[in-house]
Amino acid sequence: MVVTKTRTYSVAVSTTPTRICPENPKRVAIYMIPTTAITVLVTHGQNVAAAEGYPVLQTAPLKNETTKAELWAVMASGSGTLAVMEDSEA
Repeated sequence: MVVTKTRTYSVAVSTTPTRICPENPKRVAIYMIPTTAITVLVTHGQNVAAAEGYPVLQTAPLKNETTKAELWAVMASGSGTLAVMEDSEA
């Protein structure tokens, strides 16, 4: 039986790339939800263009159960907050 621990936090996001989470080899899943009607673009690196990011909407939150990688967020314009819930093996 795998025991998981959950960590919840929020990340302020703007047009400057912001790290959402570090690499985590014990990550089981990560959920990301913008707290307002904004589009946040999730990328795999700080120097990746916003246009290459995966769009995350309040109406379509992102759930990923495969990546252990460091993740970054950026917005094409404006600013907002991204709610994050990360499950990891204890």
